[in-house]
Amino acid sequence: MNTFLTPLRERPHFMNQLFNVFADLVFPHISTYLKKMDFQNNTTKKLFFTDIDGTLVDQKMNFHKSEKAVTTIKRHSDLIVPVSSKPAGAIYTLLQRMKLNVPFICENGGGIVIPQKYQNKFKQVPHRHIEIPEGLLICLGVQRNKILRDLDNIENKISQKYGLPNYFIISPDMPQSSEEIISLQPYFPHWTVEQIREGCSPQKYFDVAFQFKKNVDIKGEIKNEVISELQARGHTVLKGGLFYHVLKGCDKGKAVKKFTQIFVKTHKTRIKTIGVGDGENDLEMLHAVDKGYNVQDQNGKNLLSKFPRIISVPQIGPRGFSWVVKQVYKSP
Repeated sequence: MNTFLTPLRERPHFMNQLFNVFADLVFPHISTYLKKMDFQNNTTKKLFFTDIDGTLVDQKMNFHKSEKAVTTIKRHSDLIVPVSSKPAGAIYTLLQRMKLNVPFICENGGGIVIPQKYQNKFKQVPHRHIEIPEGLLICLGVQRNKILRDLDNIENKISQKYGLPNYFIISPDMPQSSEEIISLQPYFPHWTVEQIREGCSPQKYFDVAFQFKKNVDIKGEIKNEVISELQARGHTVLKGGLFYHVLKGCDKGKAVKKFTQIFVKTHKTRIKTIGVGDGENDLEMLHAVDKGYNVQDQNGKNLLSKFPRIISVPQIGPRGFSWVVKQVYKSP
């Protein structure tokens, strides 16, 4: 029977062979491109989710110790995704210095930011998003205005119960002028104006920072009551170096999983996820990836060594990040 009389659906293998021979002879450049494209679709893309302070950069915000590792990731056409408690503006500024135009997760998983120059690679984005100066912000956490309302209600309740008006030394509307920032310095003699300003950043979308008045609640009873009230309303209260931070619906691990889901849906490729962090605040992120690494803190300690699924890195901070990148590309 003549092969060419066979219906197409009954001879796919023959037609594929014929097409490949024809393409190699007549369109060699197109053929090479098609084969290369098919190869890329079958490769595994690596996503490196990394903490910033004490991991990607050192305590002085220097990144020269991790620069070669970042270049290695770029050379392999893989992606680095910073994950931080910092607001979007602070992360974006740092990434500009590092010449990194990549998506990132801000405010402890409150949101995912897709920079404008990267948006053409993410054509399918969830509907719950807003435009901000740094790009497209995919909202995962509860936004600040709702947290501010709860904090205001609790402050009014405390004021009526104990006769302590303005118990918080910083109102929920974070101080923005230099005069307001400087006025806070007596409360924080060991902090610079820049550190206070960052803690009060009005650019945050999911994180409300506040502090209590000193020498009013000596035993800490009222403070504990405020924290309990916030927790009863579903908020998470974190104690930072300078302020208490109130969040709701923010989770680094959930943000990592959400980004991974969006990435796979958009790029239609296989992936391997790697997480790198130095402290307990990175635990959810490290549990949400295929392989989690804990770099040493500034004292040379692996703070997450008790968790068996997380690999302890024998290097501090950015050097530890570089060690992880070398190990990942060593393994098959």
